[in-house]
Amino acid sequence: MPIRQRAKKRGGAPRNRLIPLETTGHGFRVIRLARESPASARLVVIHLGETLLIPLSEIRLITTERNYVLVHSSGEPARARGPLRALMALLDQRFFRVRREAVVNLERVVRVSANGGHGQLLLHMDDGTSTTSGRDYSPAVRARLLGGNRLRAQRA
Repeated sequence: MPIRQRAKKRGGAPRNRLIPLETTGHGFRVIRLARESPASARLVVIHLGETLLIPLSEIRLITTERNYVLVHSSGEPARARGPLRALMALLDQRFFRVRREAVVNLERVVRVSANGGHGQLLLHMDDGTSTTSGRDYSPAVRARLLGGNRLRAQRA
């Protein structure tokens, strides 16, 4: 019986337990602590036999490698088996797909510049790393980051 159903049966919410918000049949899910704000949401990733609880605010980039999703936060990327689409369904609006195999946390982007003449954008993150957007995704990325203004990305 799921935790929420057990809590209803007992007559209240569980105290300080981890409650799954969403889950997939893959190696990740998003949880939050009971009685805490949505800002406390964490991504649960089973990586190398360990269960990692990664706060969503610390994730800067999510990429794919074959059948795996790599969650980049502080330290070594956590790796979980499953499709990026399933993970995207669990995440909130601060995460945005910038190319077929990458999703960024828009709160961690500090600068955007044009990347050559191919319509790609170079997204600079707050930790000094950068990633590119796909040319088909660039208009949507530009609109989302620049608030829909017709401003052009800064030339590098």
